[in-house]
Amino acid sequence: MNDLAIVIPARYSSLRFPGKLLQNLKGKPVIQWVHERAASTGIDQIFIATDSDEIEACAKKFKANVVRTQSTHINGTERIAEVAHHLQWPDDMQIINLQGDEPLINPAIIIQLAEMISNKSPDMATIVSNFSDINDYRNLSTAKVILDHHGFAVNFTRAFLPNVKLADIQSIVYRHHGIYGYKVSTLKKIIATKPSKLENFERLEQLRALWLGIKILTLPTTIESPRGIDTAQDLEYLETYLASE
Repeated sequence: MNDLAIVIPARYSSLRFPGKLLQNLKGKPVIQWVHERAASTGIDQIFIATDSDEIEACAKKFKANVVRTQSTHINGTERIAEVAHHLQWPDDMQIINLQGDEPLINPAIIIQLAEMISNKSPDMATIVSNFSDINDYRNLSTAKVILDHHGFAVNFTRAFLPNVKLADIQSIVYRHHGIYGYKVSTLKKIIATKPSKLENFERLEQLRALWLGIKILTLPTTIESPRGIDTAQDLEYLETYLASE
């Protein structure tokens, strides 16, 4: 897939958990876990995009391709757009945005998204799944998504309905996985506009795309994949998860 690349945006100064990508997870930094998951898919073009000396030094230890980006980007989409510009990728190039805080994402999910965007060529796409754990649904770190009847995203939110049972939300509210696919042309549209108010409130960058009228095609998956790291508590959860395997 020469017209497809994975870019891992890797910011050091996370608001809720600074330096989380360099945290040790069972003997390896979080960012190395993510890169290894990406590499196991067989996709050749993989880049870590960062503005951090520390993350760049760490990434070079495990021989990752690193692209330095500006420190002014407010999210991964903006950071990846700079990579696309720097590497002079064409407008129809497809990019997978693999979040740097998803160390245990199942590589099969990355492959599913890669195949979907290669076959259907949507402007933007992402992965969703049913919730299997009511506590995950109630976790304010977990992004939720509501779909229309064609499988396109209607809204993303971190909120939840407190009195709803797990069985009642199946096929209504989906868990959003922190991975996107988009064309370079879509990236250009997104970064040409300032963040929307809802994007700022929710801290979910994909809301800018919806605000601009960009359709986000979703791909439901049944493949299990633990949640990413948004807080120190999430890191502790993944440590416990790995210890139980």
